[in-house]
Amino acid sequence: MLSTPSKGSRSRWGMARFELETNYDKVKSVVANTPNFTVAHDQLVASETITITYAAFVRTWKKLQSERVKDPAVSAGNTAEDRSPQAENKARKPLPELNKFTVPTGSDGVRDQW
Repeated sequence: MLSTPSKGSRSRWGMARFELETNYDKVKSVVANTPNFTVAHDQLVASETITITYAAFVRTWKKLQSERVKDPAVSAGNTAEDRSPQAENKARKPLPELNKFTVPTGSDGVRDQW
């Protein structure tokens, strides 16, 4: 049985998000200028910007867009440390005082304790 010719190399499983995040600006402009995801996917594959399947493209792009709408700091490129500078200035909660109980080691100490 003859094998079919390969369409080209595709990304490994789970790499769709990585491809879309690394080419985010290009993908966003193409998606904004096309009427639907099918045309956008065809243009991106033709320009060799992405190598993922159409289903993975649509699923991952919608998820990526919803996450960027929820958290605007991600779309601005800020990290978690940039978002919470007051966390560094927060004082540590003091530890409670230790009580004076000591564990007796000798037999006389055990008798006195009980």
